[in-house]
Amino acid sequence: MNVGDFGGTDVGSYAISVQRLNRPIGCRALSSGAVIVGSIAAPGEMDCYMVAAVAGDRVRIRLVDVSGSSVTREETLRPSETALCGPTTTDDVTCVNDATGHLTIIVEDAHQNGPEATRSRHGGWISQATVR
Repeated sequence: MNVGDFGGTDVGSYAISVQRLNRPIGCRALSSGAVIVGSIAAPGEMDCYMVAAVAGDRVRIRLVDVSGSSVTREETLRPSETALCGPTTTDDVTCVNDATGHLTIIVEDAHQNGPEATRSRHGGWISQATVR
């Protein structure tokens, strides 16, 4: 991994975050229908959750910003670590699962990779995953 200024001529601070997508570390178990209240407390932070699902399940993720200036984004990954849904900033998304196993849900600030990345954007969110 190499971190540098895009133009190569400026200085400043940055935040970096890494999450392993194969066998992610530190993911919280999320039961179907459970409501989780979370927050992005530092630039670059990613929160990780896992929910069990079988092929054919419809997985609905609701992610609602409730405070702060962050715009949260979620991405749902299959057990094979490939994207099933997202990444998206949509509050309510439904995906049809095509594999049996644990799905990984990553929540992060949508602006951390864009022009807003230099600002400290903290905020709270509420998430609910429903598997049917």
